[in-house]
Amino acid sequence: MLDNAENNHIELKKSHEDLCKLAAAYAATLEEERKHIAREVHDELGQILTALRMNVSLMRIQFGDGNPPLMERIQGITNLIDQAIQGVRNVTSNLRPPVLDKGIVPAIRWLCAEYTRHSATPCTLETDIEDIELDEMRAVMIFRIVQESLTNVVRHAEADSARIFIKRQEDHLVVEVHDSGKGFDPLAQACKGTFGLLGMRERAIALGGNLDIVSAENRGTAVSVWIPISPDRVTS
Repeated sequence: MLDNAENNHIELKKSHEDLCKLAAAYAATLEEERKHIAREVHDELGQILTALRMNVSLMRIQFGDGNPPLMERIQGITNLIDQAIQGVRNVTSNLRPPVLDKGIVPAIRWLCAEYTRHSATPCTLETDIEDIELDEMRAVMIFRIVQESLTNVVRHAEADSARIFIKRQEDHLVVEVHDSGKGFDPLAQACKGTFGLLGMRERAIALGGNLDIVSAENRGTAVSVWIPISPDRVTS
């Protein structure tokens, strides 16, 4: 017969497995809803705005010549439509980044370039693999973790640089995001229940992986995530 310690170990292991399955189901549902909304916004609203812009352009051609006030008004409407079209593109890109279709490494390289462009501080990507085949869920989750990490660097770290490392260790993909910022106390942040950090851990757990954060005041921060490359490699 099993003693109490063994029973507790079995129950704890089962609880952990159930938690991973629940987190995975929730994350998968959330990403599927985002993908659906992105498609609806792009197909419906995007097409309407494009048609509206074409009609305004025809109006300018037919009635704009010789009527400067009307031409000015039409140009103002066109500018607003262009802003709305760009807004649709931004929303759909945030909901389901099309760059993921190129693979996880090119997608993270794009994130790195976007960070540099928006923050005006350098972000470098170091990897010895050009790309690695992942199912869509794994690619999306890893992308979101790196995206959230870089967002935290911009908002909180006051860093003058960031570095991303991607490597393969046996049947796991390892991604690390380092910054040279002011750092923080991870234990204190964990006690606060910061949603950004919780979200990253939840995504890693959902894939049967692990996420580790190493930081200290004035010594920067390193976020490391290990994810099984294949679903059948998930371990509890």
